[in-house]
Amino acid sequence: MDRLQRFSGTGTVRTDGGDRSVDELSEALADPRRRIVVSALLDADSSVPVADIVDRIADEKQRDADRDGSPPDRQRIRTSLVQVHIPKLFRANVASHDDDAGTVVPKPALDDTRALLKPADSSGGSV
Repeated sequence: MDRLQRFSGTGTVRTDGGDRSVDELSEALADPRRRIVVSALLDADSSVPVADIVDRIADEKQRDADRDGSPPDRQRIRTSLVQVHIPKLFRANVASHDDDAGTVVPKPALDDTRALLKPADSSGGSV
């Protein structure tokens, strides 16, 4: 699914889905957890189980932990994804949550995030 992406001087990303504000997409990708959701969707190129994303975040959090031995609270991670992060991605038309299937589903602006996500991948940051 090749889509034309172009940054114009007006601060928008132009795709066949219309104009999307670079600021809007940047804000949607500002949080490390949302970047993990988007990366998972881009890697899968389809819907992804919420449990898989929780696992990714928990693994990342465990690597960043202070080696105190306490495992990440997966239920808290899931709750924050469903109540905070996925709705933010939904408002940016990047992803939505299918509660019945327990998955995160890509939306049209997901492809627009590719160009913005590459620099964020190397920046690190804790989840």
